[in-house]
Amino acid sequence: MTPEHRILAARFDSLVWLRVAGKGSFQNSPDLKRYIEAARTDGEKVFVVDLEDCATMDSTFMGTLTGIASSMARDQSDTTLEVVNANHRNRQLLENLGLDQILQLDTDGSTHQEQREKLSGMLEKVDSANLGKAAQAQHVLEAHETLAAAHEDNLPRFTDVIEFLKKDLSKHEAS
Repeated sequence: MTPEHRILAARFDSLVWLRVAGKGSFQNSPDLKRYIEAARTDGEKVFVVDLEDCATMDSTFMGTLTGIASSMARDQSDTTLEVVNANHRNRQLLENLGLDQILQLDTDGSTHQEQREKLSGMLEKVDSANLGKAAQAQHVLEAHETLAAAHEDNLPRFTDVIEFLKKDLSKHEAS
C-alpha cells in the first residue's frame, strides 16, 4: 500500500477517530474494518471516519463503510459510525448509492469540534492487514454485495461486478 492510501487512527475522549489519507480504496478498507472490529471488541462505541484528507473513495471502501454501519445497526447496540469532512465528490458518491440513508454524515462540520483539533496530532498509522489474494477477493466481494443490498437501485449497478468477483474468488480459492 502506498503512503498516500492509509488509515490513521486515535482513541480519545470516548471516540475512535479514523482519518483516511489519500484514497479510500480496496487497499486500505480491510485495515479500517479490522481496526474498528478490534476497537469494538475493546468496548469502544463511537467511531468517526474523517474524510478530510480523502480525495475520493472506490466502491469497495464505500461497501466496507456500509457493512460496518449495518453490522452496528444489526447488533442493536449503542455503537455508532459517523462520517465527517466529506468533500463534495465523496458526499455525492455516498448519496448516489443511497448510503446517506445508512451512514451518519456530518455535512456541515458541526460534530466533534473540540476533538477534531486535539486529535490531529494524535493520529497514528494503522497497521496493514496484509490479506492474501483469496482473503482480499473475499473482502471486495462482500463489500460489493453489501452495496447491492443497501439500496434497491444498487443491485443492477453491481450485479455484473459481483458475478466477476465470485469467479475471481473461485480462482484464488482453487490455487
